[in-house]
Amino acid sequence: MTRLDRGASQLEFVRTKDIIERHLPVGRSTIVDVGGGPGRYAAWLSAIGHEVHLLDPVAIHVEQARAAAGNDQKFTAQTGDALSLPWPDGFADAAGLLDPLYHLAERDKRIKCLREALRVLKAGGILFAASINRFVSSFEGVFKALFADPEFVKLAAHDLETGQHLPAAGSHYFATAYFHRPEEFQDEILKAGFSLNGLLGLEGPFWLLKEFDDIWKTNEGRTHILRLAKELEGEPSLLGASAHLLAVARRPK
Repeated sequence: MTRLDRGASQLEFVRTKDIIERHLPVGRSTIVDVGGGPGRYAAWLSAIGHEVHLLDPVAIHVEQARAAAGNDQKFTAQTGDALSLPWPDGFADAAGLLDPLYHLAERDKRIKCLREALRVLKAGGILFAASINRFVSSFEGVFKALFADPEFVKLAAHDLETGQHLPAAGSHYFATAYFHRPEEFQDEILKAGFSLNGLLGLEGPFWLLKEFDDIWKTNEGRTHILRLAKELEGEPSLLGASAHLLAVARRPK
């Protein structure tokens, strides 16, 4: 079981797949999955008929992805750096940056990562890029009663002020990361040279439901959550309520 199989991350996974499938062109696409981890998205994309090439910096993730690809190698997987992609210019119809950007603390590195994705895309190629919202720790502090911990109080305050999520060594809180404001994330996408189709909230406020698992496991509850999350995904006034943002952008023709 991976992170995407637990709690509100299940909503993130289903919503991400829905948005990707809605925006991919009809027919078989060549897709690069940068920072693709153990291959959950790569396995899904290859299963629905696309040619997928996964890249991840962590060797054990690549081993897991290759195992997921199976003996018939439904998709390729290799180790590599999101700041220096191994594919030639104009290689792909679509690119996924569903993990790398929030692991890059410096703005210039995030823009370099985005520009590498731009380089390997064909003219008109589509990008799916994810970020973590600046306000996540503040919300979790209230809804999960974490503000009783002085370490978390300090962590959440620093997140809110700077976007730099810097847990102490050995902390059980989420790893070192960068948390974006929605307008900042949009600016970085545009600065890298993309045209922005949309900036979407993946989970809306529904990831904060105290009884999320109980609601999600019922067909009726899951249907209502997914319907409302889709209806509200592009509402500017609610973008800050979502744990994750997904930018859908294109390389200009």
